[in-house]
Amino acid sequence: MKPSANPSTSPNPMRPESCLIVLPTMNLRLWILLFALILHIKPTFQNVLKQDSKFSPALERDELLKDVSFLPSEGLMTGFLTKDMPARYYFLVNKDHTPVTIRVTPCESPLHWRLTFLKIPQTIERDNTLHQDSQRYPHRKAHVQLFSYKGNGEEAYFTANSSAGLYKLELLSEETDTSFQVFTSTSQEPNTFFPGLPLDPRVDVISIEQDRVTLAWKPSPGSFKLGSKFEYCVFVNRLHNFKTLCATEPSLQERHRKGSLHRKDHWDTEVTKLEKFSKKHTAGILNEIQSIMKNLQELKRDASMVDKTFKGLQAPNVLKPDIVDGQRVCVGNRTNVTLSGLQPGTHYYFDVFARNHEKKTSSAYTGVFAETKDREKTRFSKLEAEEMTHILLMSKEIRFLKLQPASSNGWTWLFIHSCVHKTNLKIIVKGKIVVSQSIVGAQIFQLPEKADKYILRLSASNRGPSLVKLFATNTPYSLPFLSLPADPHLTVSSDVSTCSSVTMSWLGTQESNKYCIYMRNIEENLDLRLIRKHQNSCLSPNARLEAERIVCKCFQGTSPWKTVVQENIEGLKPGKLYLIDVYMFGQNNYVFKYPSQVVKTWDLC
Repeated sequence: MKPSANPSTSPNPMRPESCLIVLPTMNLRLWILLFALILHIKPTFQNVLKQDSKFSPALERDELLKDVSFLPSEGLMTGFLTKDMPARYYFLVNKDHTPVTIRVTPCESPLHWRLTFLKIPQTIERDNTLHQDSQRYPHRKAHVQLFSYKGNGEEAYFTANSSAGLYKLELLSEETDTSFQVFTSTSQEPNTFFPGLPLDPRVDVISIEQDRVTLAWKPSPGSFKLGSKFEYCVFVNRLHNFKTLCATEPSLQERHRKGSLHRKDHWDTEVTKLEKFSKKHTAGILNEIQSIMKNLQELKRDASMVDKTFKGLQAPNVLKPDIVDGQRVCVGNRTNVTLSGLQPGTHYYFDVFARNHEKKTSSAYTGVFAETKDREKTRFSKLEAEEMTHILLMSKEIRFLKLQPASSNGWTWLFIHSCVHKTNLKIIVKGKIVVSQSIVGAQIFQLPEKADKYILRLSASNRGPSLVKLFATNTPYSLPFLSLPADPHLTVSSDVSTCSSVTMSWLGTQESNKYCIYMRNIEENLDLRLIRKHQNSCLSPNARLEAERIVCKCFQGTSPWKTVVQENIEGLKPGKLYLIDVYMFGQNNYVFKYPSQVVKTWDLC
């Protein structure tokens, strides 16, 4: 990961800030220099913030930056952020050429964080030395931004040849209150602290039944050396995949809270029954009943005992009912698991984490989703109107859906989006096929006949599983898109391309939509056919890096013949391959991704 410099401008004097500091061991002279630098950090830091337009304006508010402390030179730290309340941490490097690793893991919500290097002055004659030096030598850079990231993925900054000085880490959560983890190291091999991932970190679905799913994955490199200190944990839920293990903790805590309330109601009911029963019996039996009541009250107060009691009633990999919030099952060093207790015909998301107990670190495999088989082989499933329905079709699978509009007197519109492979659609009204078409990408249908019932027949191709999204409505303005491009493909204008730029064009619509362009460099030895083959037009740009985004713009065609959107991308390298993606946003932030396009700049100009 290459650091990039973003120096600050001349300082602006302001009052010093108090810091809560955990002091590592170092010589006295370096501490004097360090404290003098901290007392003068604020002026230059203010201008650094103003120059960094990508960072949140909340960090410019001086009164918010109060909680400041030092990061450990080696280890993992867990912290908490309040929404829009930034935090600042310092990391001290005593010697030049020291390897430095700083790894940040978001938990409940995405984080915006950045790392800045603060140079320690060699001489300090009086309190205003830094301010005078900045006026006498304005070309000297006292602050250098090394790294910046915004998202919910785990990211790290590493350099094998750092400079001695003070490093400043700033974190901000703009969505919700959240916890986070920061790992710091000055070791030559910091990756040994985290479990490794195989070259292919995907989780494979081996088999699917009505109430169970079997998963398998490749082993973590070096896991056998850790023995009992290492384990794999599988997290399953019905909402979405998770990128970090700590992100699953709120779901587990919410489930534990609901379970505690349920157990409380259960014990209260049992105690009430015993109290009523005790009034009808003699004093001898009453003593025995009161003893039972006492045991129940003690069991109720001892939450850990209750958890152990319930856990003992469950098989190791049998999940409890209602796992919307999520459940976690740890399987030791096994690289496969069968999860039972699932609901038939239900969509689940599965994540696998390699976990190191000793160092309290983890690494995430690439998650997977699957839908269990229906309990009964019903011929028709109901397609609800005004709701986005997700259907997973396995290879060559056929699925029948029944749509009953709210009113049979009005027209009905159907939005269908085949995310990966081609899907064949047939719409049947009163035994007659009124629509028969192959769907690639997204399409909108105005059903040709007014009817009180429609039968939809979906059949998958033999190229693998596919996810299909459907939305039916009686009002076209409720559709994710009012219209779709006539030809959803990207075109490269080779006549205006150069060694350092390419010009892309695509068809938009007559409605005003937002378009975002993302680009990343790829290697020539990659199989380009594989990139084109595995396109997923349902992917959103949330998982993309901020550095990959080129531009976002709104466009509205003036007529059906004038809907071409064009964008010139500059700053490229000669003779290099680039993968370009364009995302179109509709209502409720629904995303349609144009097929990816691989372009190559000219070698010679």
